[in-house]
Amino acid sequence: MPKVSVIIPTYNNANQICEAIDSVLAQTFKDYEIIVVDDGSIDNTKKRIMKYGDKIKYLYQRNKGPSGARNKGIIESQGEYIAFLDADDLWLKDFLEKMVKKIEEGHDWVICNATKILFNKDKEIARVNLEDNLSRMNRYGSPVNLVLLEGVLGFIGVSLLRKKYLLENNFFFDGKLNGLEDRDMALRLLFNGCRVAFLNDYLEYYRRFIGFSHITKTGNTNIRLYNFYRKHWKLYITLGLQKELSSFFWSLSGEFIFVCGDLFKGVKSLFWSFFSSPFESGKHAANFLNKKLFYKFGFK
Repeated sequence: MPKVSVIIPTYNNANQICEAIDSVLAQTFKDYEIIVVDDGSIDNTKKRIMKYGDKIKYLYQRNKGPSGARNKGIIESQGEYIAFLDADDLWLKDFLEKMVKKIEEGHDWVICNATKILFNKDKEIARVNLEDNLSRMNRYGSPVNLVLLEGVLGFIGVSLLRKKYLLENNFFFDGKLNGLEDRDMALRLLFNGCRVAFLNDYLEYYRRFIGFSHITKTGNTNIRLYNFYRKHWKLYITLGLQKELSSFFWSLSGEFIFVCGDLFKGVKSLFWSFFSSPFESGKHAANFLNKKLFYKFGFK
């Protein structure tokens, strides 16, 4: 039985998936299996990865979204630990070695929250560092609040999880969300008292591609956000975050109304978002501009 099961969900990712697989095969830690879950691809993904032969386990399924693909990988895995790698991202060669060493100190979940963000293949545009996230955690008061308000601990692609813990607590990804399923999983893990540890090292390349879905088919970003907030709205209120929740909803509706062409009502919604929580409203506006600039000019 392998120590680690590396699960790579993919959807129409023939151009990048081989690089992801190669980054796993280059690991200094060798006790692993690679499971590729093809979530209904209609390109030549299967043809591209057949060259690896028995080095990988290839599973094809009708398109069920990112949650369904990851859950399929969990069920079929044989390893003691589970790691998820998005099909267009890359691991540095000592990712597994350092993550396994850390989780065997007595943890159920290890997050390597230091990531280099690359545009297309090799242009580095940003870095996410653990220290920044820890300072955010101190500002919000708890890891749960941090996930609810920013989601930065929800990066499943830079995590190592103990499979026994997932199965004993019946932790699978929520297929109804079809997006932000990793943030939802992180939230449930934290609320269940999962023993989590952080690794402050740059061990992953997260790559961004214009007009490209790197895991599977997903819905509009705002719809995914709406579904996440709708699922957890009671938790926001319980933790006293109702103003932030209200700001989120007003921002989402304002952005949608803008896209539909009603400038006046869009501004009105954004005003109410600002009135509910100026800080969260400003953060959402910055994210909206960031998306527009990235897709228009190719930079963050």
